[in-house]
Amino acid sequence: ANAEDTMGPTLGQPKYKRTPHQTANKPNRQDTTHKLNIMTLNVQGLNTSKMHVTDIISEKLGPVPEVMVLTETKAKSVKMHRAWLHMLRKAYTVFHSTVPESEHGRAGVLVAVSKQLTELGSVRQEPLPKSLQGYLLHVVIENLESNPMHVVGVYCPPQAKPQELRTAIYAECEKILASTPSTHCTAVVAGDF
Repeated sequence: ANAEDTMGPTLGQPKYKRTPHQTANKPNRQDTTHKLNIMTLNVQGLNTSKMHVTDIISEKLGPVPEVMVLTETKAKSVKMHRAWLHMLRKAYTVFHSTVPESEHGRAGVLVAVSKQLTELGSVRQEPLPKSLQGYLLHVVIENLESNPMHVVGVYCPPQAKPQELRTAIYAECEKILASTPSTHCTAVVAGDF
C-alpha cells in the first residue's frame, strides 16, 4: 500500500501516515511539492459553530486544515470556556479580530494556524487600522523551511452599512498584497467577501 501524503510538521516537510498493510515508509525524494490545507468558513457566530469546527479538526470531513479562517464570529473574544474552543487552541495558535464593544454581535475574524506548522518558526499578527478590526486579520507565518506566508482573513458583508467600510477593507487588502513581494513570500486572502 502507498503512504498517504498529508501536510507535516512544517511547510516544507511532508508527513507520511502508515496504512495497515505498510511496513516501510520512505518519502519520494523527487517530489518537491507539498500541499497545504487552508479552510475558510462563515460560522455565523462562535456559539453556533461548535459542530462544524469539531468535525473539521477531528478529521471527520477529511484532512485537517493547517490554516483555518473563520468569519462572522460575533464574539467579544475567543477566551470563552467552550470545550471545542479549548480543543482548537490545543492544536492551533489562534488569533481573533473583533469589532469595538459597541458593535458586538456583528463581524469578527478568527485565524487558526496549526502548531505543527510553526514548530520551526513563528506566527504573528500584524497591526491593522482600528476601524477595520473585526473585518480583517493579517497573520504572518514564518518558517525556517520556506518563505513567509501572509494570511489575510476577511469578513466584508455585502450590505456593509457605509460603502466606505467596503472600500476601506478592499484598499487595506490591496495594500497588504502590494507589500508582500511574490518572489519572497506567499499571500493568501480568505474569508467572506
